[in-house]
Amino acid sequence: GTNSSTGVFYGDNLTSVVFPETLEYIGDYAFYRSINLVSFNLDELDNLIEIGLGAFRQCSRLSSSISLPLSLRMIGSHAFNDCRSLTGDLTIPAGVETIEASTFYYCSNLSSVTIGENVESIGSSAFRYCGARVLTVSQSVTSLSSYCFANMNNLSELYFNARNANNLTSTSHVFRSSGADSGIEVTFGSSVTRVPAYLFYGSSTSYAPRVNIV
Repeated sequence: GTNSSTGVFYGDNLTSVVFPETLEYIGDYAFYRSINLVSFNLDELDNLIEIGLGAFRQCSRLSSSISLPLSLRMIGSHAFNDCRSLTGDLTIPAGVETIEASTFYYCSNLSSVTIGENVESIGSSAFRYCGARVLTVSQSVTSLSSYCFANMNNLSELYFNARNANNLTSTSHVFRSSGADSGIEVTFGSSVTRVPAYLFYGSSTSYAPRVNIV
């Protein structure tokens, strides 16, 4: 890994990368601002444990369909920040317990986001400006940080299964300015024991959300 603010392949003409199947770590800022990188093969890496801080930050042309390996245990903050061309359905693997701040900030072409079944904490602005239409929050989530799902302008279906998420304040703005033009249809799971205070405060549909209790 590297702690360089410019990254190993900063600003070069790298267009694709094929990682070996034995790879376990992608270091901090490894591909930061590799603006011509368009494809990678993360889904084939059955031994990958960690993606470092800012590893693919500002790889804005990275247009692969994102699929994270089940072996993954840690994703650093800002790891995919401004990967605006990433596509597909993002599922956080079960081995990941924390989603750090701004990890998937401005991943505006994702189709859906599913929070893994063991994620406990979601950091500030983790999915802000994500383009997902469908969002599923798992039972295990107990901590939602400010703006973590803000500005998700395509969001139309939310499945909120967090059993006992923390109460929020009026400045948390978890879903600030989120919601498709048609609104958000919110479905709470059967195991939910608490709907956090201010959960939809400031969202596009905060005054008239469509809610299903199942």
